[in-house]
Amino acid sequence: MIHNFKHGFSAAPNEFLKDKTLSSSAKICLTRLIGYDGVKSEHICPKIATLAEATGLGPATVKRCLKELKERGLIVSTRRGKRMSNIYDVIPQSSW
Repeated sequence: MIHNFKHGFSAAPNEFLKDKTLSSSAKICLTRLIGYDGVKSEHICPKIATLAEATGLGPATVKRCLKELKERGLIVSTRRGKRMSNIYDVIPQSSW
């Protein structure tokens, strides 16, 4: 069966999805960040509100997930300036 994913889709490495030490919300956020890679620009830089809307999570949950992903070394964020979204780089893991 062929599906028409009108609004696109995101893929994530199976090993990452199986990681029981990472919250489900963080997995959703990282999968969505991976999906943004190279779509509109060379950088991944969604606003918190945009990422919240895209994942169905609240803004506070998205912030906690990004913190969790940074602490685990799965992403690096770079501030672009006041009132601008951060740039996020997904760090591939050797197990992926």
